[in-house]
Amino acid sequence: MLNIISTASMIGVGRVYQDLMIDNEKLVARLICLMMDAIGVDHKEAKDYLRKSKINFKIVIIMILLQCSYDKAKENVLQAGVFVQKALMKGEKR
Repeated sequence: MLNIISTASMIGVGRVYQDLMIDNEKLVARLICLMMDAIGVDHKEAKDYLRKSKINFKIVIIMILLQCSYDKAKENVLQAGVFVQKALMKGEKR
């Protein structure tokens, strides 16, 4: 019953598109925690990088670990397909 009420509330405030939750701060907070754990950045850095990466977790990993721009990280990810490890190998430190 609580899920129905919560879902109805989210629809009412415009946070649902079709059947998907959008504009969800909890998901962003989880990504920040993942970045802090997996990559070792602090909260402020994680938040800044996440914004710069347009909230794309694969791109943010490449940006941080290779210290490269969004465009370079995106290029590496596109060339590597779905494999972050492969994208990291394609990159160069800048």
